[in-house]
Amino acid sequence: MNYKEHTKQRFKEKFRNNSIKELTDDDYYEICNLCRNKNILLEKKNKNGGKKMIINYNNVYMWCILSNKSKIVKTIYPIDNCDRNYLNI
Repeated sequence: MNYKEHTKQRFKEKFRNNSIKELTDDDYYEICNLCRNKNILLEKKNKNGGKKMIINYNNVYMWCILSNKSKIVKTIYPIDNCDRNYLNI
């Protein structure tokens, strides 16, 4: 399974109560572009060179895990209450 399919499946599993019911290919590429263009709320770097960031996509806040070199989204998951409090969302 490639990263795009994995991310789409992960979105279905983890983001059930949102306005977006299913992630399309265009949505996936738009999320990748948001991460590349630095439209992010919080960014953390891994020791391996990868990045983990919080973005807001259509009023849905999510963590995005980026690959090291190609800068594509490997996976996503929802933010928790601790992150919401830290960002004052």
